[in-house]
Amino acid sequence: MVGDGKIEEEFVHQLLDFGDVPIGTSTSKTFQVKNMSSVSANVSISHQISGTVAMDKVFVCKKRQLLIKPHSSISVKIDFLPTIEKNAYTDYFYISPAGFPSQCVVKCVGRSTAPDIKLSTNILAFKYAELGTDNKQYLTISNRSNVKTSYQIVLDSTESVFKVDKSCGTLDGKQEQTIVVKFVPLQPIPYYKRIPILLHRQEPIFLDLLGSGFTNEIRPARLIGQDLENFVEKVRSGLSMYPPEVQPTISADDKTTLTPGVPLQDQPPSSQYFSDAQMMTESTTMHVTADIETIDFGKCRTFQKVHHKTVTVTNHTKGRVTAIWNDNLDSVFTVLPTECDIQPYKSASFRVNFHPRQPNQFYGADLECTTFYKSMRDAQLVNDQTMCASWSQSVYCTGDTFEPGHEPFLPRYETDTSAILFPPALPDQPVYRTLLLRNQGDTPMSFVFEDDPMGIFSVKPMSGVIYNEVSIVMVRFLANQSRTYQHNLACTLNTKHKIVFPCVAAVELPTAWLENEGAMVFKPSCVGSVTQHWYGVRNTSRLPLHFEWKLHNQDNNLIVSPLAGVILPNDTQYQSWKFSPRDESLLKAVNVLSIYHVKNNRRKLTVSSMGQATKASLECLPKTVDFGISVVGEVSSETVSLHNPYSCTADYQLSLQYEGPDDCVISLDKEKGSLSAYGKEELYVTYQLYLKLTTKSTLSAPSTRKSTLYLLSLVKGSSPNSHSLTSAQLEYCATPARRGSGICSHLTC
Repeated sequence: MVGDGKIEEEFVHQLLDFGDVPIGTSTSKTFQVKNMSSVSANVSISHQISGTVAMDKVFVCKKRQLLIKPHSSISVKIDFLPTIEKNAYTDYFYISPAGFPSQCVVKCVGRSTAPDIKLSTNILAFKYAELGTDNKQYLTISNRSNVKTSYQIVLDSTESVFKVDKSCGTLDGKQEQTIVVKFVPLQPIPYYKRIPILLHRQEPIFLDLLGSGFTNEIRPARLIGQDLENFVEKVRSGLSMYPPEVQPTISADDKTTLTPGVPLQDQPPSSQYFSDAQMMTESTTMHVTADIETIDFGKCRTFQKVHHKTVTVTNHTKGRVTAIWNDNLDSVFTVLPTECDIQPYKSASFRVNFHPRQPNQFYGADLECTTFYKSMRDAQLVNDQTMCASWSQSVYCTGDTFEPGHEPFLPRYETDTSAILFPPALPDQPVYRTLLLRNQGDTPMSFVFEDDPMGIFSVKPMSGVIYNEVSIVMVRFLANQSRTYQHNLACTLNTKHKIVFPCVAAVELPTAWLENEGAMVFKPSCVGSVTQHWYGVRNTSRLPLHFEWKLHNQDNNLIVSPLAGVILPNDTQYQSWKFSPRDESLLKAVNVLSIYHVKNNRRKLTVSSMGQATKASLECLPKTVDFGISVVGEVSSETVSLHNPYSCTADYQLSLQYEGPDDCVISLDKEKGSLSAYGKEELYVTYQLYLKLTTKSTLSAPSTRKSTLYLLSLVKGSSPNSHSLTSAQLEYCATPARRGSGICSHLTC
């Protein structure tokens, strides 16, 4: 059996460590339950779990009742299937024989591993490119873990000036793929686009794409990687809100009065992708925004008619910007006007047209608008110090032309899960999960998610069209009240087929279980000694908890180890407490335990410590020890008993002091130990007499001698001043004789 430290009330009889398990896979371990008796035994296996921890049912034992024959054993299997990546799990199973109050404890621990996707570079800066030319660069995406995963590059290559030859795929463990990235400029302007790459069961990663198109007449400023780094610093300082021609006129004193900004790059990856324009104005500095991200034209019965919607672009800067939409003549979605100047703090409206050309079809496209300071269109008006990046806005448009009597195709799809379980969340802190939608048919498949009326669960993208490939959908949970939330996330495929994903999430606060309801009682302790007590604290939340102890005892006679640390979710940590009294007194202390997941959200619990310190000494019984007849040269032994008449445990150390002729050896079988309250312990005293002879004398008759022996018992404390000494005087008469003469010796105590 494998133990898990010294535990006073609950001892772990078996530890099953499942190690690191890739997310989406399972593993199992077994343990043996043996019947040591001569009769058959009924054994039950229980799984006691409550609270939000019960949401993570990752350890599964299918056997609940066992009938074990005499002196036989049964193998029990436990499966481990982690549901949340990069998480540590702990759980307990209790094995109870029928008719017995005692039980065995099996502790299960395991960790989940997630994909580890990396890019060969996070930025691609293209050369100065003439309009209409293809410019290629290569990007390598690699999976450094053993966990298989899928990826999706959020880029519509048919509408963007940046294009990829492969927008989605699957990476096996330790696999990499090379992607061709093209830059085909449509206008003589500087282009910058930050592309999210969605990863299943991992936070998204981002690729920055830079490029500038030119003609013989117009040569705009060329953006390079260093310009992007400088622009991010300008956002932090607040200087990015001013156009390049104004930035040199701002004095050093005026720069100190600028309002600092928060660049998008400073946000967590999932928040970068998921944040909409309205939310980002509160947490991130926005220069240009669009009022909507998606446009659904719905069913357009007359497919040759032009349908239109409106999108508004707002300039939040102090300079004039130019907005240019990519003009793709082959697209069924177009924008008018394609180009417009927007004054500071003003908005411009654009008309988005949908002109389908075929009936009974699904359509979807991601329209792209590039905005920039107007002076960036002329390289002579800017320099390396005033260069500013452009901004890219995208509006995803969908629509269909299915006529009455022509129902959409029955979707052939695959999802990776039937329910969505979120990791633990803090109040007002979002957590995210990914959902995989795969189109297994040979025709486009549309999807539309329904809004959560409470706004607690949200999805991005809300709608789209999947063309024979994979779409990764990110789901966000954001709430402020500490409780469990449930929601049925509905998705409609091809306008008819509806699927529902049950979502379960919880806002967690630091919670812990304290042994004995927060009371710790030490047994009576000897002054100067050290009494140890093991006290259990269990993390009853799904969050890893940091803890710190603050002891309140004026005499500094209480010590806890560890003083601070981390308790994993659902784990119980037994901590060592030591009480070392210096005088006879009562211990009454109220100690404070601070638990937190983040430092600004602490919770304080109290644990009371009680104990009593007394003095102790030992008695030696009986008063007289008779060794009987001893043969010279042979060993005789008798027993003496140590008695502790006090209510505390006494640690002792014994020694013998002998006064008399040096013609015998007296020893104890044990010189130190610990004697419990009112306890007794037997010791063996051995005695061996030697006869000393010389060539100058003869022994005609033995002589009788009296000698004295002192038995000293030292009750040990933590300092010399706290020791307690007890002595017993032993007097003995010994009549030495030649071997076999039958002369006896006596020892009197």
